[in-house]
Amino acid sequence: GLTEMGLRTIIITVVFSFLATVAVLGRFWARYLNAITPLLEDWLVVGGVIVNWGYAAGNIVSANAKPSVAYNGLGVQVADLVAAGKSNQLENQLKLLIANQVTYAIALGLVKTSILLSLKRIFNVFRVFRIIANCAIVFCICWALQTILIAFLICRPLSYNWDQVNKSGTCGNTTVAYVSIGVVDVISDIIIFVLPMPLINGLKMRKSSKLATMAIFTLGLFTVAAGVVRTAMILHTRFSPNDLEGPTQNLIWASVEPSVAIIVACLLVIRPLL
Repeated sequence: GLTEMGLRTIIITVVFSFLATVAVLGRFWARYLNAITPLLEDWLVVGGVIVNWGYAAGNIVSANAKPSVAYNGLGVQVADLVAAGKSNQLENQLKLLIANQVTYAIALGLVKTSILLSLKRIFNVFRVFRIIANCAIVFCICWALQTILIAFLICRPLSYNWDQVNKSGTCGNTTVAYVSIGVVDVISDIIIFVLPMPLINGLKMRKSSKLATMAIFTLGLFTVAAGVVRTAMILHTRFSPNDLEGPTQNLIWASVEPSVAIIVACLLVIRPLL
């Protein structure tokens, strides 16, 4: 049956993905009420929420379509799987980790780009910020590509990620690689959610609207915190086909970050209706 860790991961993933979906629907409802044709950033966040559900599915469904990823090793000790003759479940879970890394990168890359495009419109009177936002967009795209490339290239051949018994190959320093992903992720979050705060007071809007906008960016700081926690956990994670516990803990935090980013992105559009 489901392990406690597997059940917890599935519940958190589904709940936050659902909230993100509701936020996207609210975003388009706000566009409709204001008679505004959906913009590029709106469609980017739609792509983000779709890919985010792909990530959620990756936490629920295994590589070989078993009923639940928790039946394929999530939260189960590797030694117990091998002893039970279920090495194929271990292989499924290791493949799943690669798929999750790719969907995580794409979802966050799309959403961060969407947020930055929205911020350019909100703070369009600040030329310096527009330049910073453009640079940040390139930065986020490069981060997403970095994350995807590491998933596929950290071990050669690719199959060495899940089969180091029957295959010969090599892996790079996984800890350094994944810490670099986390650090760059946190830096981009700080650019997105922290740098605009001092500029809010200079916007021509009511004080209540300024406070609401500040509150939205404060919520965005949760993604910064999630990134910091994930990066700290990576430093203590043993990346090995014989150890699933560490990577599984990271899945929980990784499932929250894109969803919260989507919610923040949509609140920037929904705020005038609240």
